[in-house]
Amino acid sequence: TMFARVVAIISDVCEGHKKEVAVLFVLTSILSRVVYRSWQSNSSGEEKGECKRKQSTSTAPVTAPAGYIETIRNVASPNAPFFLLEMRLKTARQIFRVNVPLSGGLYVVSNPDAAREILKDVSCDKPIEIYKPFQSVTGDPGIFTRSTYDKMWTSVRKSTAHSFSSTQVQRMNRICTEHTEMWLTDRVQSSVNKFGSFVFDPSEEMTQLTFRSIMESAFEYTSNEQDFETFSHNVEVSLKEFAIKEGGNPFRFLYKRFDPSYYRALQSSKIAQEFVRKVLNTYRNGNDPKRSDATTLVKIICDNKSLTENQKITELYTFMLAGFDTTGYTLSSTLILLAKHPEVQRKLQRELLTLEPVERSKSKYLKCVINESMRLLPVAATGSYRKASRDFTFPDEGGGEIVIPKNAVVAMPFYVQNRDPANFAEPNLFIPERWETNYDKVKGAAIQFAYGARNCPGQSLAMAELYSTIPKILSEYKLELEKEGKLDYFLTLKYVGAKLRASRLESSS
Repeated sequence: TMFARVVAIISDVCEGHKKEVAVLFVLTSILSRVVYRSWQSNSSGEEKGECKRKQSTSTAPVTAPAGYIETIRNVASPNAPFFLLEMRLKTARQIFRVNVPLSGGLYVVSNPDAAREILKDVSCDKPIEIYKPFQSVTGDPGIFTRSTYDKMWTSVRKSTAHSFSSTQVQRMNRICTEHTEMWLTDRVQSSVNKFGSFVFDPSEEMTQLTFRSIMESAFEYTSNEQDFETFSHNVEVSLKEFAIKEGGNPFRFLYKRFDPSYYRALQSSKIAQEFVRKVLNTYRNGNDPKRSDATTLVKIICDNKSLTENQKITELYTFMLAGFDTTGYTLSSTLILLAKHPEVQRKLQRELLTLEPVERSKSKYLKCVINESMRLLPVAATGSYRKASRDFTFPDEGGGEIVIPKNAVVAMPFYVQNRDPANFAEPNLFIPERWETNYDKVKGAAIQFAYGARNCPGQSLAMAELYSTIPKILSEYKLELEKEGKLDYFLTLKYVGAKLRASRLESSS
């Protein structure tokens, strides 16, 4: 009876496929555990002795109460960040283990000091078992998935850093500002003049805005609405398969070829890659009238003779994907939070209107609002993963010390850390004022971008866009919540189906 029940659950996890596949799933899971435990029991005497010595002064982290099936079902779904936060609260620990059949185990860390220590350790590489599925999306290994020890990763990272110098960020941000002004004139102002207000979906509008901005400023390509639809749709289809389903479910390879969605994802990957190829060829042929003489990202990658054509496509694809949706959804989440909290919106607008337009990006309260928005709704909700290169020892809330063992996969989800009651008072509330006092302490508890050698190379541009776009909108328009929508996670955390109403701010008319 128990086995039949497990098969029924697994059949659901396998999205309704044949029960024979589900049985294979269960048997493979059991076999994996047996093999792993056998390997542990046959470790060398030296390793056993070392473990015994460590156990005398430290213990292993507690294990989350969810079993293998429940964990896999949640981690390989849009519920991933919410599930991990639930496990953190149930274990009452900032470091705990979850039941996933990975060699070395999967440990979740929400302690900011522990996370920084792991992220800053250059010997802790990205775990291939987590990141390899992304290669099916982009075509080849790239800057996001390559090992830190890969000479090609070092070469691409160093060369592309020039495109994010302060001079280049200023240039790109000017282009982003121009696109924001065009959006305000063509979309918002024209509707307000005609109907008195403009109702819009901020997630859709802000991602399209950042896409157009990034395509021109970094890739020297003038995009249109069809380009955005083609790229964003096919990226979403392929990422759902390869990043979410395969990345979170170590057994999907057993039955994915029975699933039509797998083949749709392969086709979508090819379509998105061909769009990136078109962007590269447009630059190479000098067909875009807005071509720049600057050291742009597309120029650096195009001129890199150590990269093959397919590798150039992969690198451009990676930067393109990382560049528009993360910034776009951070913008939209911030606007929604301001509409949901009109007292915060009014306070920010009052401060902005006391400043000259060129000084508004330096508003102190704007800084508090953006930091609080990124804390509460971190777009990269599941954060970063690393493979422990050594044993890591940290204090345990229950007393004593705990050890994350060498070769363990360590997850550092920003959503969990930023909503951890041990890190923030009233962690689920939007309180920008928490950043006005004890800034360093609050900043130290929140991780907005990864640390160390694998940090986000474009974070300076992302922040520049946030600090220029939000003041432009808020200094002219009042935002009201028409429809809240729902919070959704699919690689990025964002609101889906929300609607805002923009009307002219009286003091700016």
